[in-house]
Amino acid sequence: LSRRLTGPISLLTGVVARVAEGDFHARLPLAGGGEVRALAEGVNAMAARLQQQFEGLAASSRELDVLFASVPAGIAILGEDGRVLRANPAFGTLLGERDPVGRSVWELTRDPALMDAARAARERGAATARETVRGGRVLLASVSPMERELVLVFQDVTDARRLEDTKRELVANVSHELRT
Repeated sequence: LSRRLTGPISLLTGVVARVAEGDFHARLPLAGGGEVRALAEGVNAMAARLQQQFEGLAASSRELDVLFASVPAGIAILGEDGRVLRANPAFGTLLGERDPVGRSVWELTRDPALMDAARAARERGAATARETVRGGRVLLASVSPMERELVLVFQDVTDARRLEDTKRELVANVSHELRT
């Protein structure tokens, strides 16, 4: 009697330990009947549900990674200490940095206005935006709070600013010509 109980319990313990370690394919054999079989069916169903949920989460994570990488704006998630926790490729490209992860925003930009924007976003709990110039490019930096982290988004607005300047010059020239 003791072996008939300890054998299935040992199997149960082993399968539960494997599932706890992430082996969601582990299953208990459905031998015998009664309460031990019902317990094995329950553990197997739980492992199957966990497997489905983790596969769904992994697929969603892969989709978000592709989306994150394909956005032309530079996006970074900043930790409480101001260091980049995660960044898309455009973020590094816009800053001229190969691997910005682990580095502080100050180290990457040396821009006091950007640091003020980050501080304001954290203190107010609301998004702030500032323009900064980096490598001859005009970047609109938006900083938004997200739980304990901050999201920093750089958009290259160089062409828009040049167009505005050209438009302003054109209006000034036309105005001058009309007066003379």
